[in-house]
Amino acid sequence: MASGVAALVIAGVVWSRGAPPPTVAITALFAAAMISVAIIDLRSRRIPNVVTLPGMVLALILASLSGVEALTSAGLGASMAIGVTGVAYVAARGQFGMGDVKLAGLGGAVLGLGTVPVYLVLASLLAAVVAAAMLARGASRSATMAYGPYLAAAGILCCCALGPVAG
Repeated sequence: MASGVAALVIAGVVWSRGAPPPTVAITALFAAAMISVAIIDLRSRRIPNVVTLPGMVLALILASLSGVEALTSAGLGASMAIGVTGVAYVAARGQFGMGDVKLAGLGGAVLGLGTVPVYLVLASLLAAVVAAAMLARGASRSATMAYGPYLAAAGILCCCALGPVAG
């Protein structure tokens, strides 16, 4: 429920900036999915495949409706995001989950190749700010945190500011 309300607010903001209806709809759907995943990840430290995998497929289908260039950007965006976060998954030895990799892929498919670097850097910066605050408040250096909410927040911010590749 909360994710739906937040997605409608986000869609209203995007619409008020003059975005065309398909862009508003894609942004709202993406925001709802990302907010839901963030909530689930905060509660359970799990990111459900039932959201990420169909979401990637839907993003690619919607991109294909916008033409070959959009589809190519969406496919390459998903691939780049999966590749970069896949390296983090291997390097982090259990501190970065495969759900995070798939969620980044969803973001890459929606945002497209040109936005993926901004998306991933922004997610890292958001997580770093929170990690620094946790350390400043006395958290152990071995403390862990869910990364999905930062991927979700960065994805929504990028989608609102730069737009989805489809639409």
